[in-house]
Amino acid sequence: KCVIYFFASMLLLTIISRVIDNLCIIKVRTDFARGKEIDKSIEGNGEVRGKNEMLVVTAEGLLVSQVDVMPGEQVKAGDVLYHIDIEDARKMVAQKEDEIKTLQLQSEEVTNQNNITEKNETVNYGHLAENYEAAVSNRTDNLKRAQQDIDSAYEKQKTGKDKLAEKKQEYDKAVQEGNSQKSEELKALIEQLEEQLDTYETEIGEKERSYGQVVEDQDNIVRAARQELEKAGIGEPENTTAQQNDIAAAQKQKELSQLKEIITDDKITAPKDGVVKEILISAGTRTMNGADMILADKNEGLEVVASFTEEGKELLREGTMVEIEQRSFPITSVRLADQATQAIEIKIDIPYSDFLIGSQVPVTLTTEAEHYPLVVEREALHLDSEEKYYVFVLKKKETLLGEEWTAAKRNVKVIDKNENYAAIEGVSGSEEIVVESSRYVEDGSRVKKEEQ
Repeated sequence: KCVIYFFASMLLLTIISRVIDNLCIIKVRTDFARGKEIDKSIEGNGEVRGKNEMLVVTAEGLLVSQVDVMPGEQVKAGDVLYHIDIEDARKMVAQKEDEIKTLQLQSEEVTNQNNITEKNETVNYGHLAENYEAAVSNRTDNLKRAQQDIDSAYEKQKTGKDKLAEKKQEYDKAVQEGNSQKSEELKALIEQLEEQLDTYETEIGEKERSYGQVVEDQDNIVRAARQELEKAGIGEPENTTAQQNDIAAAQKQKELSQLKEIITDDKITAPKDGVVKEILISAGTRTMNGADMILADKNEGLEVVASFTEEGKELLREGTMVEIEQRSFPITSVRLADQATQAIEIKIDIPYSDFLIGSQVPVTLTTEAEHYPLVVEREALHLDSEEKYYVFVLKKKETLLGEEWTAAKRNVKVIDKNENYAAIEGVSGSEEIVVESSRYVEDGSRVKKEEQ
């Protein structure tokens, strides 16, 4: 009985272990890389624009009483675009004239005050200028005397060195002649001269340090005198406020001239034939410092401008054909529109005039299909930390419990791809590739194939 119970227990544990094992194993869907055609298609929205845009600009601050056109409307040169309030414009003229007169009076007052201030400060400035000049002159004299002291010390040192050299020659001669008394006397004198040279060397160091201190002290004195002179500011009288008032008055005079030209008529008209692309003012608002309207000239051609950020933008090249409302046009220009998002902007010239300026149109680019021998679903592709592609292929091995499948990482080269499929190199057509999995798969993970 014990033996039977033992084997029964072992069998039960084995069954439970296999059940748990099956529950833990990652379930995967696999497929083989096979021959297939791949094409690419990217879509975006473009805006129809006039290639030659005109800005309608008037004086700033005019009150708009009425707008006579709508976006997309065709106008001819001289057609009324909008009206301004003449009475309000006349008030603006009177206000500008008052502002100009006030600025002129302020400028005159500032100039007169500057003249008085300059005159009162001239005497003080003269004294400060004299102090500065005296400081500069004293610096030169003191540095000259300090340099003379250094030169004198060097001269004494040179004289001492010459005398020492002379006595050494006499000493050598006395030694050669065997005159011991004279040689002893000369030896004592040479020692005295060498001690004196050491004294000269010390003196030169002290003189040079003294010179450096004189330079520092005199520079501080000159710098302080110059700062006092600069604080006085008489040398360069400031008329900044007066100059600013003059500039402001000149600008307002220009605005006044524009206003006087405009108030002869309340109508703002189109400068030439075109299409109203954008209206930046409305009734009850005031004109801005810039364009009030933007017109586009259809006679000089239209263009579609579109941006692409999704995958496939590498296909966008000058001359590539794109489809707009079932008609094909070549791309005329390509540029990087945004460095951060890497968005690409393309332009397409349109020879037709039946497109509405400002309207949105779909832009589609489709490449011809190309056949590749090994193609997998895009879900099978993965990217590592070095931006390299890899897939997982199935590996089978025999165990005591039967067949086991593991996932092996395989680096591959992507030749081409679209939204659904990728043409690759690095696997064979006989290897099963993991396309989907129930959980995250790693190199060596145990897996179980889903029943196809």
